[in-house]
Amino acid sequence: MHGSSYAAPCSHPRYRRFTVYKDTPNVPVKPSESPIIPRRYLKLRGTLEFRSIWPRDRFGKVVKPLAHMLDSIGLTAGVGDEKPEWLRVRVVSLRELERVRTLLKEGRVSTVCDSARCPNVGECWGSGTATFMILGTVCTRSCSFCAAKHGVPEAIDPSEPTRLASTAKALGLHHVVITSVTRDDLEDSGASHFAECVAQVKQLAPETKVELLISDLKGREQALATIEASGADVIGHNLEVVRSLQLKARDPQAGYERSINVLRHLSRHKSGYLVKSSLMLGLGETRDEVESTLIEVYSMGVDVIALGQYLKPKGASLDVVRYVHPREFEALKEFAEGLGFIKVFAGPLVRSSYHASEVFADSEEMKAC
Repeated sequence: MHGSSYAAPCSHPRYRRFTVYKDTPNVPVKPSESPIIPRRYLKLRGTLEFRSIWPRDRFGKVVKPLAHMLDSIGLTAGVGDEKPEWLRVRVVSLRELERVRTLLKEGRVSTVCDSARCPNVGECWGSGTATFMILGTVCTRSCSFCAAKHGVPEAIDPSEPTRLASTAKALGLHHVVITSVTRDDLEDSGASHFAECVAQVKQLAPETKVELLISDLKGREQALATIEASGADVIGHNLEVVRSLQLKARDPQAGYERSINVLRHLSRHKSGYLVKSSLMLGLGETRDEVESTLIEVYSMGVDVIALGQYLKPKGASLDVVRYVHPREFEALKEFAEGLGFIKVFAGPLVRSSYHASEVFADSEEMKAC
């Protein structure tokens, strides 16, 4: 036997005791990947193996530490590896994340929280909100800021609306956001499928608010009419970036004018729902451009606006130009609120569905619209 052995100290009840062999000849010690227990060469069943020791839940299932989970999100940026302190993600309950992921897997449904690598995944799931991704995972467009796969999409699964609604009920969600990859291959761009998802959620969980985040649907009025009549409580379409950055950030099939027209159409035919949009910042836009865009969006009849920092996910080709300071977000929030938006979300970690349920917090505002 080579080297000397010792029992690794560990007070955490979910860690199994193990024997570490140190000073093993010709075997380098690799860097630690766990913030609690270093990776080492372990002798198990008479053979040296290299493995990570993770905590386990009461069912014996491995639960990886928060640091590993955040690394798996894979956020990178073109301005350097070090991000400012205000982009730190809050500590979340790993047990809650595991519970939600288990139910999602059982229901065979996908969330944009995972597929888009959102940094707020734990916070939103923990507050009873989730954003579901329907119509598959392959997009017919290729926006440079997006991590979604693109190419030829799969056929629509007619059972998806029922499975989504059942999962939302099992999770006890009080606010459900439903979005999708862009499906230009479908005659109605998936509008009828969106409507069926809303119907199923409302049937199984009548008290649950439903928010839709749609593509531009190619600007088709009939498809927009289907969405508007779906019974959703909020209908959103993201402008994504200011006018000057559209060609840089979005697929050529998308466009600023088409998106503005979609928002105008949703607002003109508004009946019992709020209209929402969002912008990503940190891509080279100027303060004047952002304010001009906010003015134009508000004039289209948009009720809710979200402003957040762009963070480059793995698979995207668009780099971050700068990190916008929280004080700038606060100033833009005050500007937008001064215009008259019902609700303004603005901050480095804000995404289009961030704290989505807060738009219903003030019943008096809802009665006024």
